[in-house]
Amino acid sequence: MAIPRDAIKYALTLLKQGRLRLPELCDVMATYGARTLTGDQTPPVGEVPASEVIDGIMVDVLRGEDVGEVVLGDMDVADELGAYFDDHESWHDLGEDGAGPVTDLDGLQEDSTDLGGATASPLLRRVIRDPTDIVIKRAQTKTRLARFFTEAGIEPTVSPGLDADGPSLDGEGTSQYAIGKQIGKGGAGYVTHGVDRDLRRSVAIKALHEKHRDNPLLLRAFIEEAIITGGLEHPNIVPVYQLGFSEELGPYYVMKRLDGVTLGGALQGLRKHDPEMEARFDLDRLLTIFIEVCQAIVYAHDRRVVHCDLKPNNVLIGHYGEVMLVDWGLAYVMGEIGTLQARSQFWSGTPGFMAPEQVIGDVTAYDQRTDIWALGGLLYAMLCLARPFVGKTKQETLHMVLNDAPIPPSRRNPTRRVPESLERICLKAMSKAKEDRYQSVNELLADVENHLAGRRRLRQRVELGQKALAEVRTELDRLYGTEAVVDALQTKLVEPGVSREKLGQWRRDLLELREQLAMAYREAIRIGVEAIEAGAHHPSLNALVGDLYWRVFRRLYPARVPANRQVERLATEMLRQVGEVALLSVIQQGRRLAGMGDEAPPVTDSEHGSGDPWLEAVLAYCGPDATAPDADHEGVAAELGRRLSFLKDVELFREVPGMELLPIAAACEHRVYRANTPIFNQGDFGDSLYIIVDGFVNVVIDGTAVNSISRTSVLGEIAIIDGATRTASAVCASDVAVYRLSADQFRTIVRDNGSIGLAVMRVLTSRLRQSSVREGALRAIHHQRPV
Repeated sequence: MAIPRDAIKYALTLLKQGRLRLPELCDVMATYGARTLTGDQTPPVGEVPASEVIDGIMVDVLRGEDVGEVVLGDMDVADELGAYFDDHESWHDLGEDGAGPVTDLDGLQEDSTDLGGATASPLLRRVIRDPTDIVIKRAQTKTRLARFFTEAGIEPTVSPGLDADGPSLDGEGTSQYAIGKQIGKGGAGYVTHGVDRDLRRSVAIKALHEKHRDNPLLLRAFIEEAIITGGLEHPNIVPVYQLGFSEELGPYYVMKRLDGVTLGGALQGLRKHDPEMEARFDLDRLLTIFIEVCQAIVYAHDRRVVHCDLKPNNVLIGHYGEVMLVDWGLAYVMGEIGTLQARSQFWSGTPGFMAPEQVIGDVTAYDQRTDIWALGGLLYAMLCLARPFVGKTKQETLHMVLNDAPIPPSRRNPTRRVPESLERICLKAMSKAKEDRYQSVNELLADVENHLAGRRRLRQRVELGQKALAEVRTELDRLYGTEAVVDALQTKLVEPGVSREKLGQWRRDLLELREQLAMAYREAIRIGVEAIEAGAHHPSLNALVGDLYWRVFRRLYPARVPANRQVERLATEMLRQVGEVALLSVIQQGRRLAGMGDEAPPVTDSEHGSGDPWLEAVLAYCGPDATAPDADHEGVAAELGRRLSFLKDVELFREVPGMELLPIAAACEHRVYRANTPIFNQGDFGDSLYIIVDGFVNVVIDGTAVNSISRTSVLGEIAIIDGATRTASAVCASDVAVYRLSADQFRTIVRDNGSIGLAVMRVLTSRLRQSSVREGALRAIHHQRPV
């Protein structure tokens, strides 16, 4: 007789809900079938729903009561149940075994690679079952909590903490924990993958090798390790859940199961140029990891615990970015109590990362500076991807720790960029003498955080520069056609023999296009200048802003063809803005414009301070000896270049930077006077100053010539300062050419440009002193004449 379909369906529902495990379901259905076949069922089948019968049998089975010897008489039931189990109990394959924290209690850890790891740690990820296809089984090994669940008639069905590669809840182990495969081992202990039957989550269980369980010293060291680790509750320290004992494991402690990659594995990957590692672990990310390790050590030191085994393989980086410091097996409690630890009787550590006092083995000398030395070694490995000391043997490495200075990271790995400030931090932390190191991890941490903050600020500046660069390029990309037409029009307008009609039309066209360029240039300069003033750091942006200066200079003002007053004012303001924030870039781009090409040497601050490279660049484009491929020899810019070149030889303006002379050169009016003609007379109102370009001029006081001056000399500069009357006349001794600058223009320029004002005042003060001395000498001579 076959078991009814509704009975099988109900039984499968119980299995799916987690109320029965597969073995229990088989027992229940076998009992149900046996009773049905033998007629033991009372009342008879058909009068009572199958679900009620099965519920009764299930209670007996779960209570462990004897339900009699049962033989499955219908293999169809077994086939159906087996198919269901196969379909719903599939686990995701994890792949390679994970690497857990291990402690070598027998002595020094042996590191076969330059970074301290025997092998590069694989990238592992803890995987749970697909939640849409999960079946939770009740643990057959009854914990006290499980027995309470049974008595209360409840059964949890959720378990997000179970990993796919872990043991089942039914696995062998202690009453509390199922024990799975080994995931790590050391000389004295090992770590297994376990499952907490009550919390239904995967854990890591650490225990001593059976051969060491009778060694009192190792037993005590193991227990103290668990107590120390469990007492350090910090986000970057592996948490301990329980310390216990079982007949199967002996003493053990339970901790969080970790996944991810060790720092040693990450550094090895960087050395091998692994693309995934290079993408995940740039220097900034390594420094944030270092900072988190430091924070864990600060906490431990506040608890008077020294780790004593800091190295890349004891730092784990999880798949979600979490940083965990593991393996506190060599940890030492500072103070007198530490001398009583079992660990104080071991000489232990990792040769490449042991502080000198650890090599000596005096545990009374261990303090927070011992960990600071190892943190320096950790930072060293991050900077140059190598251990600070590597000998051919363990003894040679230890000898190097005691006697040799570490090779600076920048020299150890020249192919890797090592910031100087970090190298200084690293080497200070690794000083041989404890008093020469950082005296607390907080001091070390502060210096690293300050460096990282500076790097972040620089990155923000670069990002700001990149954004501004893109925006400026977008603005300028739209102007190529307009700029080409403006260049062509300027060339046509200075050519001889052009009809008046064409000249008029071309000037109107140039005026319209210049107004468009002025608006576009102003917006591009606004973007670039604001970014630079905000601290943007991007050489291409500076170069483009410098290039903008010359676009304005060549196409708007001074250009080859005069601009209207509105465009001239806009252009002058743009030139001033760019010159103030990007002068070196202006000079560099000007040199390239002058024909030096991309190989033009960079301009330094010292070079700018000793000469006037801006003026050299301008004169190369529009000066008397201009060398630029498209040099302006005849236009407005050419005339301006000649004036600038001349004004730099004038004593009054010699100290004024060439770029700031531009408004003076533009404001000068060229005049010519015949011989014996006065330029101004004694007693006239001082409304202008004059700069002699060519010829000779006599200075006459009360009809007597008291001085004769020539080229580059200045006349009337003192009178225009306060609008006083002239104290002497200026009479041409020959035909004379001068540049005239009105008092109003001169005062406006001085007011708007402080450096010009200061330079002029220095010269005028010197002139007044000389004038006073000369006047005093003349008076003395006059009084000495015989009556």
